[in-house]
Amino acid sequence: MSSSSGTHPSVVEGAKVGEPNAWARIVGIYTPMVEAWCQQLGCDVHTSQDIAQETFLAASQAIDRFRADGTTGVFRRWLWQIARNKLIDYRRRNPSMADAQGGSTAAMSLQQIPEVGDSSAIDPSSPDMLRDLVLKAMKSVRVEFRECSWKAFWRTAVDGLPTDMVANELGMSVAAIRQARSRIMRRLREELGDC
Repeated sequence: MSSSSGTHPSVVEGAKVGEPNAWARIVGIYTPMVEAWCQQLGCDVHTSQDIAQETFLAASQAIDRFRADGTTGVFRRWLWQIARNKLIDYRRRNPSMADAQGGSTAAMSLQQIPEVGDSSAIDPSSPDMLRDLVLKAMKSVRVEFRECSWKAFWRTAVDGLPTDMVANELGMSVAAIRQARSRIMRRLREELGDC
């Protein structure tokens, strides 16, 4: 399949208009990140999964209020704010979550969650989380492009090889290499929403 088969709206915009499979793509891409956020803040695997489900349910109900502003990470920040609120709600309902040491432990546990204005609340994603997010998106969009286009993208954008070297290697023009890389990068941005 070629990337010229149609214009793809961002996955977030697709979810806003009820595009089939848009939420499945969002959940598939972002669930590991939301669960990792929860685990960084002391949740076990099962609690992280529960909070992720609550996060995506709340996000699906509020997606029409999400506004992309063209800033990198804006969707992740929005999702983080929802996950943060769900984590606070969970900890309030389960004050013994951190330890069974009494009320002060629960209070300290809540205080460990960064405030929305805190710089760590902007995007608590580690570089490894972001890499995994991009790899999931790559896997998702890979099937939309011809093999030669994907190789051109991979060799230049991922391997970091010069365009002219890849053009010689693949028997393509420099312009075709740049066009393939540009189309795939644009499609990845659409898939990720804002990364």
